[in-house]
Amino acid sequence: MKIDQVAVQLYTLRDLTASDMLGTLRQLAQIGYRAVELAGYGNTTPQAIRAELDTLGMRAAAAHVRLDQLEQADGAVEALKTIGCEYVVVPWVGEEHRGSVAQVRELAEQLNRTARRLAQHGLRLAYHNHQFEFAPLDGTTMWDLLVAETDPALVDFELDVYWAAYADQDPLALIERHGARLPLLHLKDRAADEERDAPVGQGTLPWEPILAASRARWYIVEQDHPRAPLADVAHSLRYLRGLAKAAS
Repeated sequence: MKIDQVAVQLYTLRDLTASDMLGTLRQLAQIGYRAVELAGYGNTTPQAIRAELDTLGMRAAAAHVRLDQLEQADGAVEALKTIGCEYVVVPWVGEEHRGSVAQVRELAEQLNRTARRLAQHGLRLAYHNHQFEFAPLDGTTMWDLLVAETDPALVDFELDVYWAAYADQDPLALIERHGARLPLLHLKDRAADEERDAPVGQGTLPWEPILAASRARWYIVEQDHPRAPLADVAHSLRYLRGLAKAAS
């Protein structure tokens, strides 16, 4: 991992971006981030976000966009191209896509179709996990089905190491097993009480071997429930800087 590969998922700062997206980007630039992953556009527009990112010397590594939005609206694709996203990530799916093997296989085909269309616009599709992908499902798991049924030439995965660990999976083993299919890695730690996420380096996950094993393109700091969003993402970046320096 190189420090210029570290981004921050703006969902972590959603209370701030809702009222001041551009100001929040400026604060993140001051902290030292040079890339972001979007989760909506806050109180502004894709055009204004792109202009501010360019001014700050930042870029959009990726954006979280619901699958139905990607399938139904060409405007969503144009917005992502305007911002300059490299990846488009499906962040979550409802129970209608995950209750049976047949439903998961249909989801995989939807992902393949959507990825094929996005590729025509220079965008790469990835799927982000929570814990439910690892639950038993008719002798397999949703995760294993999606990995097997999606086309590696079209669909990647954004492994959330916290949610994998929460589901009693070994993130390191997943990284070693799936390798190049994980170009995006969500970094949030697991607090000692094991029931909440924490800034990277303030929890129990073994970051040094996880990062050493990963071949990700982007390492994306995120927390679903930060206690102090700006301070938390600043701590995560400082910790990752220290690891990157020690490994160089």
